[in-house]
Amino acid sequence: TRIAKEVVALHELPPETEPVPADGAGEPGGFAANAAADGWVPIGTRRDELEGRETRTAYWQKAGSRVAYTTVAGSPVEIPQTGRQTGRRGLLLRSFDEDGRTAVAWNEDGHTVVISGIRISRASLYNLAGGPSAATSRGAGG
Repeated sequence: TRIAKEVVALHELPPETEPVPADGAGEPGGFAANAAADGWVPIGTRRDELEGRETRTAYWQKAGSRVAYTTVAGSPVEIPQTGRQTGRRGLLLRSFDEDGRTAVAWNEDGHTVVISGIRISRASLYNLAGGPSAATSRGAGG
């Protein structure tokens, strides 16, 4: 769980580069598509290393709030198990709190992804990570 928590600490650091121009909104239902659809704007990126693993972080901003999205290279790392979790798009999303930030982490495509933010609800982070819940989606249609 140490690496996942260390990633959250990286989210306090500022971006080092301008945002990478998007070639579309990303994978349908993926983080970039969900963030763009919800009005979040990419504001920058950075690369770091944690315990020999490269991390790539993209920062997104909306209405004064900022969310950081990090992929951790290599095989999946252990994610804190707090009992708070949900499933979306076939992914198990686990949430935890670290240093005043709410975080959601999951394993996808053979690596770990961690997102976190301040002044953003756990439910909103789940929606960014995996799209709206089935209940939310059904409610929106009728």
